[in-house]
Amino acid sequence: MVEKKHAKATTPMALPVIRPRVAGIDIGSAQHWVCGPARADAAPNVRVFGTTTDQLNALADWLVEQGVESVAMESTSVYWIPVYEVLESRGFGSRAPQRAAAAQRAGTEDRFQRLSMAAAAA
Repeated sequence: MVEKKHAKATTPMALPVIRPRVAGIDIGSAQHWVCGPARADAAPNVRVFGTTTDQLNALADWLVEQGVESVAMESTSVYWIPVYEVLESRGFGSRAPQRAAAAQRAGTEDRFQRLSMAAAAA
């Protein structure tokens, strides 16, 4: 009889922080999910903003409050353009990586992972 070896549970390792003042934005047609820099208490630093000009300005204001220096965006269509224009007018460096590079999964449960990947690309 062959004994099965049980895999040992491993503790996930944290990735080294290369650019701590980066945010990731998941751009949508009705709302934008924004992940700011890591918080000291390790709690998620995510907010959802709408798509009107006032809401985009609130998004940019929040990023300034967070001390963000650069922003990575993930978008499936042209919805990134107004966000980019507002952020560019505020002096943020922004990138819109290809969706395939950021992940091609949909759904709220995947937003944190996609935002983290987008921020890492900035």
